Amino acid sequence: MTAHSKLSDSYKREGFTPFFEEKSLNKFQEECLTKVDRFYRMLYMKCDGGVDVEEKFHHSVITVTITIPQHNIGWLFIMKENVFEYQVYRRIS
Repeated sequence: MTAHSKLSDSYKREGFTPFFEEKSLNKFQEECLTKVDRFYRMLYMKCDGGVDVEEKFHHSVITVTITIPQHNIGWLFIMKENVFEYQVYRRIS
């Protein structure tokens, strides 16, 4: 499953042409990372600490991987420019 959330979506709903600034991009990334952190904390509490997290920063791309090994499931969050994408992986055995 993949979902996209673009910074320009809210502008389009309001009928604006988006104007991107470094400040807006930083705020967008900060909001995305805050949501990922909240998701991680919720999983951590529900799984009694059995959750692994890994963050990588490479150029303008931020990736966060959250996995629950005992349940064979993982989430990959990718933030690049004005796009926030997540993918869910589940091992079927």
